[in-house]
Amino acid sequence: MASDNQPGVRPSRQPRITLHLAGSRGQTQREPPDHARAESSIPPAVGRTQPAGGEPQPSRSIVAVLLAVAGLTAAGITAYLVTRHGGSQHVGSAAPSSAHARSVSTPMQQAETWVTANVAASAPLCADVALAAQLAQSGFTAVSNCRSDGWVDKNQFVVSTPDIRVAIAGGLASAVRHRASLPVARFGTGGARIEVRMLLPAAQAALSVRMARATDERALADAALLHNPRVTTTASARTALHQGQLDIRAATLLALLAARTRVRVDAILIRAPEAAAGRPARSITVSVADPAALPATVGMLTGDYVPARVTQAGGGATRLDWRVGGEQV
Repeated sequence: MASDNQPGVRPSRQPRITLHLAGSRGQTQREPPDHARAESSIPPAVGRTQPAGGEPQPSRSIVAVLLAVAGLTAAGITAYLVTRHGGSQHVGSAAPSSAHARSVSTPMQQAETWVTANVAASAPLCADVALAAQLAQSGFTAVSNCRSDGWVDKNQFVVSTPDIRVAIAGGLASAVRHRASLPVARFGTGGARIEVRMLLPAAQAALSVRMARATDERALADAALLHNPRVTTTASARTALHQGQLDIRAATLLALLAARTRVRVDAILIRAPEAAAGRPARSITVSVADPAALPATVGMLTGDYVPARVTQAGGGATRLDWRVGGEQV
């Protein structure tokens, strides 16, 4: 098992990554600052067009386990990802922002800040009247007021308040066989909580089964990283891996990267609202021994596995962020 007592990687050997660069903060168990949508363009090297619509693709998380334990060759890995995962889709999400989120005090304000930082401005989304107006002023082009009829077929996200849950209950109940609802962020507690939920073209029961399976496979992939002799971790990152908190896309990249070079996981960045909704951490900072290994590995990825943003962190480390919702299959 990797530990903090193993020799670290000298930061001086890590060159400037030629993708989008920005500063970041590496603290596990704390919510990292997101990047503003105005600065969220995806580098051409990693931005790939995905087909719209269709059912979610089959589970892909076993890839990380196989790579971490068996160490597949680069050619075999590339073929697997291209043939099996090339058709996955990004479900209405945006790269995080570089601007710090403003201080907020209410669940509704917190939800507004999170949506603005993490959901694409073009994503069809419904909310209550006041929040819909605020998001429209912030540049969201497909935001609408949630209604009791018709909303499930056109929206990708819904900001769910107690009143909205009552208003849309009928429409949701009639759509459970072909439209699933997955919480991706939660603010507040109890009946007064506010949730951002992502809508998927799948039966709710089938999604629940897939999510349970994905949780188990994520735990296996995270455990494999802990036992990989080419991966070292900080104490806080090791705790997150023990708890199966790392997004399967990040775990897969780390396994691929470890097949090329020694890797140090400096931080696993946990956003509190997403953790409250049961979602895994989708941002990491890493240091590598081989300067060329990270961009080469990122270039092998396809579909939802491609990081939304690769930025330079302090001390020669690199931060990688994945899109909201892409880990659901």
